[in-house]
Amino acid sequence: MKNPYVVGDVVRLKSGGPKMTVTEASFDDSVAAHWFDSHDILHTGVFPTNALVRFEADGKIL
Repeated sequence: MKNPYVVGDVVRLKSGGPKMTVTEASFDDSVAAHWFDSHDILHTGVFPTNALVRFEADGKIL
């Protein structure tokens, strides 16, 4: 199945949390994403696509 996200998409966990930028989109329904915490420390994580929501350019959740 095609991954619904592409590199550069801005996403967030459905349960909340910071906005994250997709940096890798695999074919196994997961993405790698980067985000900064409140201390400007860069973090990386891998998330299943069904746990994420996409943000539009104006900041609204799709």
